[in-house]
Amino acid sequence: MATAASSRSSVGWRRAVLLAAIAASIAVLGGCGHSSAAFSWLQPTAAPRDWRVARLPDGRTLRYPRAWHPLRSDSGTVSAAVVGGHGRIRAYLNLTPHQGDETIANWHTFRARHLADEGATAVRQEAATTAQSFSRGKASCVVDSYRTSVTRYREIACLVARGQRTTVVVGAAEARTWRHALPTLERAINGLSA
Repeated sequence: MATAASSRSSVGWRRAVLLAAIAASIAVLGGCGHSSAAFSWLQPTAAPRDWRVARLPDGRTLRYPRAWHPLRSDSGTVSAAVVGGHGRIRAYLNLTPHQGDETIANWHTFRARHLADEGATAVRQEAATTAQSFSRGKASCVVDSYRTSVTRYREIACLVARGQRTTVVVGAAEARTWRHALPTLERAINGLSA
């Protein structure tokens, strides 16, 4: 019993340290909206015609390159990925309808907490923008890095609000291939039909 209590205490302590690190990185960035220059690329544009289409039941679509493959993901979401040896995900795109407490205003803090809750470690926010005009609506986006049990990823994660619909779109790649994957991730996000 003492071991179980000690283990729970250790997990709680690690979680507190991780959340403090997330809060510190957000404070260093000056909170939301102060690094929006990092999102000057965020301009709705049509994805290439030869890209594949992943569609949510309500018609929202995400386009992705032909060399990518559909990826099995959570119910009600669509994903595509570049998968390497041993099934390792090298890069991925995901489209999800609004599901939780995320808002345009809180996205810059919500996403980091969500990653930590999902088991990611060493979560670090690198840039954020809030309520940027996008596709006849608003988008709040972050660039984060985090570690899974397998590798380190960097991601662009955007919450897009248009009319009554709010959509989450994520483009991520292994940190070591980030620069190569980034133009594709940005182009897919810009081609979002939300």
